[in-house]
Amino acid sequence: MRHCLPTAYGVDVPTKRSTPQHTVAVDETLWQTARRIAELRHETISDVIRQALVRYVSRHKHLLSDD
Repeated sequence: MRHCLPTAYGVDVPTKRSTPQHTVAVDETLWQTARRIAELRHETISDVIRQALVRYVSRHKHLLSDD
């Protein structure tokens, strides 16, 4: 059984051991600024990226013909 952590953005996130890792290319200045803001907000960059992806999918899921 997979355990999930509740999140503030409405989607349960599997614990780190079962979550696949992905790599993205991000400008260093943008990354460091985002990291500093996330730190002040007691968030992780992973949390911020997940939130953005959940919003993106929610807004554009209608474009997928199979859903």
